[in-house]
Amino acid sequence: MGGLARTLIRTGEVRKGIDQALEIGSETVSLIYQNEGQAERTIEIYLSTRNLKGALSLMQQVETPLLHLQYGRAREAEGSYEEAIKEYLFAGDILSVARLYININELGLAFIFVRESKSAEAALVVSRFCQQQSIFEEMIEFLVVARCFKEGYDLANTQRLIDLHYKFYNIIQY
Repeated sequence: MGGLARTLIRTGEVRKGIDQALEIGSETVSLIYQNEGQAERTIEIYLSTRNLKGALSLMQQVETPLLHLQYGRAREAEGSYEEAIKEYLFAGDILSVARLYININELGLAFIFVRESKSAEAALVVSRFCQQQSIFEEMIEFLVVARCFKEGYDLANTQRLIDLHYKFYNIIQY
C-alpha cells in the first residue's frame, strides 16, 4: 500500500496519495513526504504524532519559524529546556526564551537576553519575577525597558533608588 500512496503523490494526485497513506498510518505518510524531499510536511506529521526524535533529524533542513516554535513547545513539554530555548530563539519567540531562562533558574541569562533584545513584553515578565524575589534594582530597570515608567518611578521612589530610575530612563531614551 505504501507504493500505491507514493505513486499517487508522484503522479500529482497528492490528496488521494495522502488518504491512501493515512489508511496505513502516519509513519508511512511521514516516510513518503521525507522521500519526496518535503521536510516541512514530514516534521508537521512528526510533531502531530509526538515523534520528536523523527522531527529532530529534519529540523536543520527547515527555516519555518512556526515549525521551530511548535518543536520548541514540544521539547519544553518534555522537559528539554535547552533544546526548547534554541528553537524559540530560531523562531524569534523572545518572550518564551526569557520565561524559560527564569524557569530553569538562569536569571543572569534572562537579564542579559532581555537587555539585549529590549523586548517590552519579556522585560515585563522579568520585572514581575524580580518583584516576587524582591530584586528591586533589576525590577526598576526592567520596568523602564517595559515602558512602565510610572510604576518604575514609584518603586524607585519607595526604595530610595530614584537615581537608578533616571539612569535607566535616560539609557532607554537613547
